[in-house]
Amino acid sequence: MFLNELEHSRRVATSVKAVSAARTNLQDSRQISIVRSWHRCLTRYGLEPHAIPAPNILSLAELKACRDADEDVLAVVQGELDRLFIQVAESYYAITITNHSGVVIASRYLAKLENDVQRVGIIPGSSWLEEEQGTNGVGTCLKERRPLSVIMGEHFGTRLIGISCTVAPMFRSRGGILGVINVTTPKQTNRLVQSMVRQIVINSARRIENLHLQREYAGKRVLRFSRYDDFSDLANEARLVLDDQNCVLAGTPSVFQLLSVSRDAMTGSPITESLGLKAVPDSAKTLDLRHPLNDGTRLYVRMIGPDESRFVNPKRPAAGQISDATPKSGPYSLLLSEAKEVAEQVRKAQRLLASGLPILLQGETGTGKSALAQALHRAGPRRDRPFIAINCTAVPQELMESELFGYKAGAFTGAARHGSKGLVREADGGTLFLDEIGDMPLLLQSRFLHVLGEGTVTPLGGGGMQSVDISVISASLHDLQHLVDTGRFRPDLFFRLSGAIVTLPSLRDRPDLVSIIESFFQDEAMRNGRPNLQLSSAAVAALAAYSWPGNLRELRHAARHAVAMTDGGEIFPCHLPSGVFKGLPLVRAMPPTKSNSRCEKSCLEAALLRTGWNVSAAARLLGISRSTLHRRVPTAVLRQASREAGSRK
Repeated sequence: MFLNELEHSRRVATSVKAVSAARTNLQDSRQISIVRSWHRCLTRYGLEPHAIPAPNILSLAELKACRDADEDVLAVVQGELDRLFIQVAESYYAITITNHSGVVIASRYLAKLENDVQRVGIIPGSSWLEEEQGTNGVGTCLKERRPLSVIMGEHFGTRLIGISCTVAPMFRSRGGILGVINVTTPKQTNRLVQSMVRQIVINSARRIENLHLQREYAGKRVLRFSRYDDFSDLANEARLVLDDQNCVLAGTPSVFQLLSVSRDAMTGSPITESLGLKAVPDSAKTLDLRHPLNDGTRLYVRMIGPDESRFVNPKRPAAGQISDATPKSGPYSLLLSEAKEVAEQVRKAQRLLASGLPILLQGETGTGKSALAQALHRAGPRRDRPFIAINCTAVPQELMESELFGYKAGAFTGAARHGSKGLVREADGGTLFLDEIGDMPLLLQSRFLHVLGEGTVTPLGGGGMQSVDISVISASLHDLQHLVDTGRFRPDLFFRLSGAIVTLPSLRDRPDLVSIIESFFQDEAMRNGRPNLQLSSAAVAALAAYSWPGNLRELRHAARHAVAMTDGGEIFPCHLPSGVFKGLPLVRAMPPTKSNSRCEKSCLEAALLRTGWNVSAAARLLGISRSTLHRRVPTAVLRQASREAGSRK
């Protein structure tokens, strides 16, 4: 049973007074951090436990600006978000990534947590500074600058005593905070459980720090340090960046802790002197430094050469062309490869957008409409001006008008104190991208038609017309012409939006499907610092035979899942998401691994399930002999499973 509000408030006040009077015996640093935070909340911020409101939520425009500013963080966290999701989501945890200001910029959780997430307010755009929300995982982590857990009644505000948060900070190469990884659960828990969860979260933070360093110093040589000679997990690594004279440019915080050297003392110094080396190791071998760490273990080092570091920040393209620096796995660059008809449509759209005509993108979900819209903007004459995107399905209908057209201060209950420009005016001089335009309400369609026709916007609450100059790109997975024919979309707005129509093909219909698959998986392996990770021929066959209802987006998720689940140097079908794996054709799914490995077990079980526990059929599916299958699966297991399968018929 949770502490009630009065009991919790008394406990906070009593603990703070006791610490201030030095009359309490705190057992560990965790308790010190919590009570120290309570003290700040009471004495510095003037907060009261029972009066902490729900967190402030940024508007869509503010959140987009926030995400744009933290693009370097978002570029490297997605793979780790997927990995962490696989590890903790089923245990009833919601995962968030916040920036250095405590604003949630990314989140992942299962649908069963939706009500709890909304009730607590841990949604994108929510702000969790300690000064506003009292003691909480994110805000207190930003103050303490270290991993910690805030378990239920350890929160300052009574509104949060029903949840537990475990967090770890992520640091930039020069010491500033990148952001915070937070996992939150509404379930009852304890310190022992959260100490285990905390190590998982710390490992995620270390992986992101290493990837961010590699991206920040793309093209530079990076030294990888580890206690283990196989370098199989980024979480066990610490990294240093070298300049052309072999002097230290920067490093992750963990590398200076590992080497017991201060950042200032090592930065700018030749690495050979710092480590007592005769020469810098090349990228072809692992060097055993035999460096005496505090616990007496050895230290190993490898080099990532400049050609291996592929986190390249795309260069700004010249007007009229899509950037060659865009990664080959990007949907827009793939459209310009073997799909010649679509490539011609894209080039036509570039010319028409540059001349001021609106562009309409059509295609199934996940085919790359949003990515193509951004590429068209960057290739056009407005590339130095804003690109503002709004998803017409993600904004409640009652808020869409104010989000699009803005409002005066006090225009309605809950309006921001200084009003809002609205997304249309935010895009002035640049490009407005309306995703899923087919879901825009008819009343708003009428207002937006006026904006396109007159070039003016009138905010809610009055204030006079405001002139705007925008390029418009819209997108829809629905056939807009069909929506017009059925009366669900204004025909005059349809003609306004369709200066050029580009229809993106589904992934399953692409002639270059295999090369796209290989490119996505190679890109994801590089993002995770595993350039030598390979796709097995069985995995390629399985992926090529899958129908890909989620198209490029689903393929990206499948690549992240597989890379996260692969421990060795090759990806097999059993490493793929269950939805893809269950749809396998008759391919050789079996990896050449030792008996009883987790991967082999997964392949065996999947093959037997798919064949109704028919051993001969399962053996053919796996590409092994019937006798080999019998050796790898105990006879008793086969008999029991066969009986169960028969009873279900």
